[in-house]
Amino acid sequence: MPTSLSSKPQQNEPTPSLPRGEGGRKRGTSASGGFDEAVRLIEAQIGEKKIPGATFRVDVRGKLAFEKAFGTSSLDTIYDLASVTKCAATATAAALLVQEGRLNLDEKVAAYLPDFA
Repeated sequence: MPTSLSSKPQQNEPTPSLPRGEGGRKRGTSASGGFDEAVRLIEAQIGEKKIPGATFRVDVRGKLAFEKAFGTSSLDTIYDLASVTKCAATATAAALLVQEGRLNLDEKVAAYLPDFA
């Protein structure tokens, strides 16, 4: 049976209890909310000038577990994700086609699109 993608807690499922962080925001128990490795990776990318900033947020069962802005970003930064949609939608569609047996990733593109021959 597939798992639910709903972010709402299921009935009879406890909602996580998280301590309050700075500014009244909930966070985990350590300074980085238990997300030390993710925080380290983001800070390293900024330190190496690979990205100017980032916002990292984790919700658990619909409750804020961790949220932090890095570099030039703030918690109010709005990101344009328009280009991400192409990759996310194509990868999801391809995965579903593979699962249904309608797409073989080892096959040449021309098998599906003759103009590529």
